Amino acid sequence: PRAIPRHQPRSWTNNLQWTAPWTPTQAAECFARLEAEFAAGIEELQQALPWADATGREELLREMGLAETIRCSAHNVRNLIAWIPLRDAYLAAPADQRQSLRQQLVAIAQDELANARSAIRWVEADSRIGATSSGDSLPERGGLFTPAMISAKIGILEDVLERQLSAYSPSQAP
Repeated sequence: PRAIPRHQPRSWTNNLQWTAPWTPTQAAECFARLEAEFAAGIEELQQALPWADATGREELLREMGLAETIRCSAHNVRNLIAWIPLRDAYLAAPADQRQSLRQQLVAIAQDELANARSAIRWVEADSRIGATSSGDSLPERGGLFTPAMISAKIGILEDVLERQLSAYSPSQAP
């Protein structure tokens, strides 16, 4: 049987209208708080590791991976909210006024590259992460994100930095 979508499919939007009724700044602040809460929770899980037996340690690490992926996702949204208006301003600016905007774009892209590299290790280690289900016993619809999708994103970010913003070379990769 094929799953029949009950709503619009998830898709990329190239603007920040999705933040309504909140402003992009307000949405970014909410995602910053979400990221901070998950970071605090991850620290608490790390503090529990020395006290756990082998089975408990394995479960804690799986939960830490899940929490770290959510934290990375919140960070990704914050970077996206910062990126879009800067990108638009950069493209609209005269060439002699682009340097400051380019530097800001490079900083965001480098941060997001590190974020994606952090997330991929957790997604590769735990098949639960990135998966989605319809919730009504129909077959899985596929992943929200997969290691292959994150790898592709890493390649795109490297291209943006190296070729489009001329600020990076693969030899700088960690």
